[in-house]
Amino acid sequence: QRQNKLYEWIGHIDSVFSQNRLFVRCQMIAPIEQEKNDHLHYEILLGVRDEAGDIVPPDHFIPAVERCKRMPEIDQWIINNVFSWIEQNRDGFDRMDGFSINLSGQSINSEAFLAYLKDMLESSGIPLDKLTFEITETVASENLAFTKRFIKTIKQFGCKFSLDDFGSGYSSYS
Repeated sequence: QRQNKLYEWIGHIDSVFSQNRLFVRCQMIAPIEQEKNDHLHYEILLGVRDEAGDIVPPDHFIPAVERCKRMPEIDQWIINNVFSWIEQNRDGFDRMDGFSINLSGQSINSEAFLAYLKDMLESSGIPLDKLTFEITETVASENLAFTKRFIKTIKQFGCKFSLDDFGSGYSSYS
C-alpha cells in the first residue's frame, strides 16, 4: 500500500507545483523553561494540499519527491516563498529572532543548488544572520567534504547551520 501511494504521488508532483498546492507554515521553537520565553524563533515547514484542498501530511509527498530526485525544487520553492514573505513583512520579521529552514540532502549535495542559494543570499536585502539552515546528521555525514564546503560557503553570508535529528540516526552509531 505504501509503495502504491508513493507511485501515486510521483504521478502528481507536477500538478502539485502547477496548481500551487504547496504552502509554507511555521512553528515556534519554544524553550522548555517558560521563564526564558523571550526568544521568537520559528521553524519553516512545508505544507501540501491534495486535489480537494485538504492538507496532506508531508511524509506522504516528500518520499515521492525524493525518489524522483526533485527535492532541490522543493527547497528552492520554500526559500523563494520565505524570502518573499520576509520582504513583504519586514517589520514583523525584524521583531523575530529568525527562521530555521530545512534543506534536503539532495540540495546540500548539489552544485546547482549551492549556486542558486548563493545568488539568493547575495541579492537579498534581508538580515541573513537571522536565517538558520537545518540539515540532518545523516545528510551531513554522507558527503562530509561537500557538506563542509557548502556550510562554509553559506556561512560567509552570516547564515547559521544546525544539525537536525542529531544523535537519533544510524550515523550516530557509526
